[in-house]
Amino acid sequence: MDAVIIDTNVLVVANGKAAAPQASKECVIRCQARLANILRGPEMVLLDDKKRIIQEYRNNLNEKRVGSEIGFGWN
Repeated sequence: MDAVIIDTNVLVVANGKAAAPQASKECVIRCQARLANILRGPEMVLLDDKKRIIQEYRNNLNEKRVGSEIGFGWN
């Protein structure tokens, strides 16, 4: 099983131009596609042992909108 770390910027850009106005349409589409592939495939998302990345996601993303098109979220 492969493992990945998802940078916060990938999630921000995947939320579209409103969340990341500097991102091109192609970049938004690629980020959305990559997240969708992670969710469908055998890859496991790695978190740090204290789950600090979850706090970073919460600080930078609107939880209700995160990955709304692909179903990405956290508990």
